[in-house]
Amino acid sequence: MNHQLTPLSDMDSLLSRAEVAQMFNVSPSTVTRWAEEGRLVCVRTLGGHRRYRKESILRLLRTLSKEASVETIVLEIPRMYGDHHAMAVRQMLVQTPGIKDVWVSAAFQKVQVKFDPDVIQGSQVIMRLVDAGYPPATTRDNAPAAPTCKDPAWDQMGLRMTQTYRAGAQG
Repeated sequence: MNHQLTPLSDMDSLLSRAEVAQMFNVSPSTVTRWAEEGRLVCVRTLGGHRRYRKESILRLLRTLSKEASVETIVLEIPRMYGDHHAMAVRQMLVQTPGIKDVWVSAAFQKVQVKFDPDVIQGSQVIMRLVDAGYPPATTRDNAPAAPTCKDPAWDQMGLRMTQTYRAGAQG
């Protein structure tokens, strides 16, 4: 625990646990737990109550709000049809400055990228994919496929059996 004697002149720059809880939008017991875990530095009053330095709390809030400024984009990548493509896309994106997290699915041909907009823009992420040979699908690519002609063999085969008989299923 961090116990310090604080001069009376600094008391106006100290916050109670309720005030800190309101700033972080958490319960007061969470603030106490954070102090016990060492996440927040506190001082004790003569009565044993915890007080938190306003400057350090504001600094922590600024740091957390900067971390919260992360944007996410989800892109469909039609050329990413196998695990080897998914690994290549992920490896390329993870090495890019400003990209925080990358989730890749070859099965769904999707990429989810979390990035810091202060460092890199979404359009730059897309350009990195295009340069690597994995252009995202455009709205035209996402349009439903045009109806195709039915194979004439389907008409020649006649009625198809679509029912399962119990005797065949139990046997």
